[in-house]
Amino acid sequence: MNTLLLISAHFPPSPFVGGMRAAAFTRRLPRLGWHTCVVTLRMRPAQHGAATPCTRARRIERTWGANSRDVFAIAGRYPSFVALPDGYVSWLPFAVARSLRVIRQEKPAVLMTSGPPSTAHCIGLAIKRLTGLPWLADLRDPWQTTAGASRLYAAVDARLERLVMSAADRIVATTSSIAADLCTRLGAGVADKVDVIANGYDEELFAQCVATPAVGRFTIAHIGSVTGYRDAGAFLSALRDCLAAATLPPDTQVIFLGGGDAAACAALQRATDALQLASHVTFQPRCQPDEAVMAMQRASALLLLQCSPAAACCIPTKAFEYLRSGRPVLCLAPDGSEVRELLSRFEAVFSAAPDNVPAIRAQLEAAYRSAQADGPVRRDVDAYSRQAAAVRLAALLDALASRCSGALR
Repeated sequence: MNTLLLISAHFPPSPFVGGMRAAAFTRRLPRLGWHTCVVTLRMRPAQHGAATPCTRARRIERTWGANSRDVFAIAGRYPSFVALPDGYVSWLPFAVARSLRVIRQEKPAVLMTSGPPSTAHCIGLAIKRLTGLPWLADLRDPWQTTAGASRLYAAVDARLERLVMSAADRIVATTSSIAADLCTRLGAGVADKVDVIANGYDEELFAQCVATPAVGRFTIAHIGSVTGYRDAGAFLSALRDCLAAATLPPDTQVIFLGGGDAAACAALQRATDALQLASHVTFQPRCQPDEAVMAMQRASALLLLQCSPAAACCIPTKAFEYLRSGRPVLCLAPDGSEVRELLSRFEAVFSAAPDNVPAIRAQLEAAYRSAQADGPVRRDVDAYSRQAAAVRLAALLDALASRCSGALR
């Protein structure tokens, strides 16, 4: 059995979605020949999720690291250099020191970093140079954007990204767009070592969480956070128009489950009140993954918001879960975006531009008609299971482990 050293800022019981992918791999890799030792941030108790899922990690080391905003901000502002490549840069020396201890004690065959935050990959660069361990960098999202940053910050950040990606022995991206962007910007030296392993759904959760939609009421559910790039304003306007025209039932219900950021939820609630939809829209707090899966399957239809062009290269985990749920999906994302291209391959998916109210109204009405059909929609999504992703990752790790002769053992 080989050992993998995994560096990820977020890991259960952290509630941040970034930890889900790392935890999903860690849980499945032992069956594929890999134990995992994890180095992660020590979270404050207030940041913990309600429960810690079984990750099957062999060892979990939690080290100190602070968000630059919490340490340096005055009136919400702080120098950009204390957040290069991101706000978690203070975690780097502590994670490197702890990782070296784990390497001496556990003798891992491969190092893997998962980000953002991109500080995790900078930690990987330091460990690679100190130990020679074969290194796989997992990009859940692109390296952070430098939009609005100074020219000097952007230049240093770009140089750092190039150093990191050039030093990694293997790079995994969650979408083809992220991979293509890397290859275009960083050239042939990176292009020949990039693979794509998408996010996915947890089949075990769906197997144990079976539910049927409530009878007699059309319910639309949005699962997960509502942020700046998940603007529901146009959707709410379309909903109001459908209710006024009686093209949706008068008792139609929309549920936003796990809205996350308080400011974003407050803005959404104000928009709901302004459109006089308070009796049709409810907000529910964050819940555990099994409860979220149950909520998906109880809904008549599911709403996916991926509105900003800046997020066009990303596919959220919920997209795969929505497909697996068998419910009709209303997808509001730019034409040509990764998530819209993925969902377009499957039945009972209704897509529109996120700011086109008439188009959203038409697709919402179509989703309602689809939801009246008997039984769930059967979609062939086995290739997007977490298990399938773990199998692909294990194959990459096996190949890297064969190059471990030069690493610290």
